[in-house]
Amino acid sequence: HREFPLWQYLVEKRHGLIVSHCIPCVWVPAAEGRRHDRLFSHANFNAPVLRVTFENFDADTGVTETHTRWLATQAREQILPLLERHLTAGAAASVVGEEAGEAISTSPASRRSTWRSAGAYCAA
Repeated sequence: HREFPLWQYLVEKRHGLIVSHCIPCVWVPAAEGRRHDRLFSHANFNAPVLRVTFENFDADTGVTETHTRWLATQAREQILPLLERHLTAGAAASVVGEEAGEAISTSPASRRSTWRSAGAYCAA
């Protein structure tokens, strides 16, 4: 996980999470994953991931901010409250969308990894 040191630092210091593996992935919606299941079955890494969209209104600027993050489906209950606290910074915010999908990778890092389970994919 030396490929993304700034991201790792922020995730660990701001959210208190430990980054044990870092694999570059492409997110696809669940329906797309099912449609191309045969193709994606050859990927080195394939895991269920939620795309979560937050919105909050910044009264100082008069602008509604939209944030999208991806997180492991099985880690939703653990990670979502951390993201809400971090992204809202005290402002009223709400989750406006969640979409199931898959993180898929054929990168060399995913080939070396045996990791297939819990984790947070909090990519910006």
